[in-house]
Amino acid sequence: MDILSQRRCAVILADYQLPGTNGLDLLAALRGAYPEAPLILYSASMTPELAMQARDLGVAAVLEKPVSPERLVEVVRAALGRRGKGPLEER
Repeated sequence: MDILSQRRCAVILADYQLPGTNGLDLLAALRGAYPEAPLILYSASMTPELAMQARDLGVAAVLEKPVSPERLVEVVRAALGRRGKGPLEER
């Protein structure tokens, strides 16, 4: 959080499982500081409920691990191209 408070972010990508918190809580906390940055959540244990919670938070995309580097780049580019236009329909 300290590093992020000192930098501008074009996109924010978070794993769901983080030490001491989870990716949804992190993204919710960062939403106010970076209102224009698309949020992307990924997890090895993605469930429909988790995906819905992410969508309700305004997450642009949810990904299930493993994610290939090519797929990750594709999703980030799409999210950056859709800033302010709502969630991507892909999962």
